[in-house]
Amino acid sequence: MGAPLPSAGRLWRERVAAAPDAPFLCFGDREWTNAEFSAWVDQLAAGLRAAGVGPGTRIAVLLPNSAELVRIHLAGMLLGATLVPMQTKATAVESAYVLDHARPQWIFTDAAGWAAAELAGRVDRHTIVVLDGHPPAGARASATLPLSSHAPVEPAERADTDPLAIMYTSGSTARPKGVLLPEA
Repeated sequence: MGAPLPSAGRLWRERVAAAPDAPFLCFGDREWTNAEFSAWVDQLAAGLRAAGVGPGTRIAVLLPNSAELVRIHLAGMLLGATLVPMQTKATAVESAYVLDHARPQWIFTDAAGWAAAELAGRVDRHTIVVLDGHPPAGARASATLPLSSHAPVEPAERADTDPLAIMYTSGSTARPKGVLLPEA
């Protein structure tokens, strides 16, 4: 057997170190280099780590395609968290099922996704981060996370039993099914 593969977080760090000024993402009228986007990711990752997010923490993301979506995914990978991407076009009942089944500790959404997240009932509101508008009582706004602009976050090591992500099927013929996506 060969050497173990590097974690997704370590691969991200290697990419940034190898080509910091290379283009990373264009979205709308904004462009980021690897280094610029990495600094933005580190700000969120440091805030999430300070709030207790680490290996094994499940982070659901109920957002349309955006730079913020990529930022959350990369921050989660750096922290060793398990990502639970959710379909924005799913019905409220399907979204509630996924949230109830995956049991994420954190949910990132926008005002449009809040109603679907609220349906899960067993999710504590203090774990929900609303990225636009005014969050309901008990939820956090993205501005209230303890964000900091310090040094790059060291990638966490993920346990072999903690998946990189739980991807859910569309549920077109039955309830959505969670598929564990390992890191290696």
